Amino acid sequence: MTERIQIERILCPTDFSVFSARALRHATALARRFEARLTVLHVIPQWIPYTHGPAYFPAPMLANPSLCRHVEEDVREFGAPAIEAGVAVQTVIREAEPWREIQAIAEELPADLLVMGTHGRGGFEQLLLGAVAEKVLHRAPCPVLTVCHEEGRTWEAPGLIRRILCATDLSESSGPTIRYALSLAAEYQAALTVLHVLEGVP
Repeated sequence: MTERIQIERILCPTDFSVFSARALRHATALARRFEARLTVLHVIPQWIPYTHGPAYFPAPMLANPSLCRHVEEDVREFGAPAIEAGVAVQTVIREAEPWREIQAIAEELPADLLVMGTHGRGGFEQLLLGAVAEKVLHRAPCPVLTVCHEEGRTWEAPGLIRRILCATDLSESSGPTIRYALSLAAEYQAALTVLHVLEGVP
């Protein structure tokens, strides 16, 4: 019998983009399913890049009381749908390098699952959840669920999982991945496909 995965703390970073909102819907559905606590995190980047020349580091934005209140209101408003759905929500605001802070908060909680969008709002903001998502995937201390563009999907039932593709290289480290996929498939009665790709075979 497959052991049920334990998800007690879910971390959902946001840059207030539509991708973040979609990620929150999935995080909320999963939090309800597993009766988990949801932490909504917004990270204000400390660095500002120029097109030509090195990045510079401005004065801390959160030192401005008016701006701090504005950001707090935005984060509370963003997390409101999860609260309305009956999920226990904690909001966290930090000012740092986004991917590093997401990793740090995931370790501090510690998070059992990290849910985030694959893209940001475009332009400079895209760096917040575009390139950042890739860095987080390689360094996160817990499983990461990334929510894509979802072209043509309505997601009337966010968090519902019907088909799982589990790619494995058959190494020792892939064992936890397969066990997680098996547990998730059992939880949702989903179809599981385990894939191994042979490279360089004529």
